[in-house]
Amino acid sequence: MRAPTAATPSRQRPAFTREGLVTWRFVYRDLTASLLPGCLFVLAGASHSHADAAATGRALARAAVYLTLFIYIFCVANQLGADPREDQANKPDRPLASGLVSRAGAWRRWLVAMAVFPLLGWTLGVLWWALLWQAITVVNNFTPVSRWGPTRDAIIVPGAIVQLAAAWQQIAPLDATAWRWILTLAVVLGGLGLQIQDLRDLDGDRMIGRRTFPMLLGERTSRRYLAVLILAMPAIVHILLYASRADRAEVLLCLVPVAGLSWTVAWRVLTLRTPAADRLTYSLYTLVYCVTLAGGIPVLR
Repeated sequence: MRAPTAATPSRQRPAFTREGLVTWRFVYRDLTASLLPGCLFVLAGASHSHADAAATGRALARAAVYLTLFIYIFCVANQLGADPREDQANKPDRPLASGLVSRAGAWRRWLVAMAVFPLLGWTLGVLWWALLWQAITVVNNFTPVSRWGPTRDAIIVPGAIVQLAAAWQQIAPLDATAWRWILTLAVVLGGLGLQIQDLRDLDGDRMIGRRTFPMLLGERTSRRYLAVLILAMPAIVHILLYASRADRAEVLLCLVPVAGLSWTVAWRVLTLRTPAADRLTYSLYTLVYCVTLAGGIPVLR
């Protein structure tokens, strides 16, 4: 009798259930950097535009579908483009690394999703953002760009811009306020998040010869400058995003969770230096992104 494999139990499930498991395993690490912040930005846009509850609910539903497919096409491409040794070292539970799906199965899923995504974007009025995201996905995952940290970061920051712009457009036109938030969040918060990701993935990156900022600057130096920038995050968020709010008590309430999470992340970056600790540190940092966006709901009202 053939010995069971990691993939065998899932193949005995109904097709719909199994596909749900596969999708979850592809995307779950990145939901707090994609689906959740995008939906929070829809709520911030609804607050800014004074949309009613019905319009907000419809916009959230549209954004949730769009953002799920948004992160799905990126994650599947990222896992197809990754060196198998990297995923075995950094993320052995990914579908390809664990044997949950074959490479051929992953390619079929990705091609179908890539065909559907621009159609969805066209239906929702964000076709150009969808096409730009597809281009970023391909360049980042299937070209040499991803092998050198600075160029990879340069291509991913625009990815955060197209994510947030498409989310806001589900509920309101892109005005100067929207662009101030989008550019601040993408360049400042998004850029720092990529650096924490690089700390998390150092072992696998070294194995395949990828050159990221912690390797170029040295891990200790990289951790120090990251910690300083993250310690300054509440001040940056206040000056660039929250300061225009007249109600100072409300701004303070919004800044408290940003500060608490930011300073916790900065402490962890400096003092906790194992791969497992860095994985949790990155997850906590994505919550800084989310609580900053959540603050936009009252601040932009």
